[in-house]
This record gives sequence, C-alpha cells and structure tokens, in this order.
Amino acid sequence: MATTDIVEPAKNKPAEGQVKCSMCLNPIWAGARKCTHCDSYQGRLGYLTVGNIVLAVLVALLSVVSLAYLNAQKALHRPDSQMTVQFQDIIDEHVFLMVSNPGDRSGGLGAIELRIKGVRPKDIVLPVRVIDWSVGKTLVKPADTTQIDLFLEKPIVLTEREVSLLRTAQCELVINTTEFSGRTQQFVFKRPCEALRRFMVSQRV
Repeated sequence: MATTDIVEPAKNKPAEGQVKCSMCLNPIWAGARKCTHCDSYQGRLGYLTVGNIVLAVLVALLSVVSLAYLNAQKALHRPDSQMTVQFQDIIDEHVFLMVSNPGDRSGGLGAIELRIKGVRPKDIVLPVRVIDWSVGKTLVKPADTTQIDLFLEKPIVLTEREVSLLRTAQCELVINTTEFSGRTQQFVFKRPCEALRRFMVSQRV
C-alpha cells in the first residue's frame, strides 16, 4: 500500500536564515524582535505581548464585575433618610443643635425633652420646642443640614432647695427622630444643669 508524505506548504516554510514566528507561525528572519505579520514580539519580549493581553482581559473582567456590583447594590438599595443630631453650643439662654439628613428621603424630627436628674425623687421632664419652627414642621429634607435653636415650652419652678441641688445635678437633652422607613432613633446629650440654668429659666415664644 502506497504512503503519501504530508508536505508543509512552501508559504509557511522558513527559508534559510528564517524561523517561525512564535505566535502566528509565519516565517520571519532569525533574530527579529518583532513579527512583520502579526506584530507580536519574539523571544522574551513575546511574554510582554501575552502579559498585556492577560492584563487587558483582567481589566475588562474587573470593570464588568464592578459594574455588576454597582447595579446589584443599586437594585438592593432602599431609599431612606439618615437623621443625625449633633450638640453644638450653649450661649446664654440659647441651646444650639445641628440636624442633618444625608439620606435620599425626608426624615422627621420628633419630641424633644429636657430631663433634670437628682433634684427630685423622679426625673423632671420638660418639653422643648424649636424656635421659628411651627408646631407641624418636623420634616428634614434629603441632603439638608440645619441649625436649630431650642426653648422650653413652660418655665421651670423650683424651690430654694431644688435650686441648690441644681448646681450639681445632671441634665439630659433627648431628641427623637424618625426615618422614612419608620425606624426611630434617640439622641441623648448629657450636660451639667448649671450650664443650662439660663436656658431653663428663660421663656420665649
């Protein structure tokens, strides 16, 4: 039975002084640093081409994964408020707070109380209001930060003994907030009652 040898096509067969490209296998001159057919580097420089391809694939893959993560995070995100309250300062009869809402929905400012401890057997609880805010104004808009000035709705009446105890008593300013989702928070700021004396005896409308 006759056999037939497979002959390599002449166009791909290197001539004298030529070698095959490591990437496309076309003949190039021996010692050439770059293939004239596929522009790939030869020898050790060839690893740079492969490395660049791998790096490009990794960058593309990372971009796809990052985009998918952001889309998933956006899909799972539920719009809500993020109410925060910070104690700013006490100046004479003024108590200043900073109310912020960096969320994407409006939040509510609830009841505010001043609790005086250690003067009577039970805590003295006094309702507090915000100056220049109407009774119905409680919402803090998204991405809003506002300074509020507080005042007592009713003046406090103390005996001489209670006044003396007030010098060493501790007060708590309690601010309640409500998020858009319905979650409630309570911010409590503790201060010496002596520092709040003028605030407690001043009545403003």
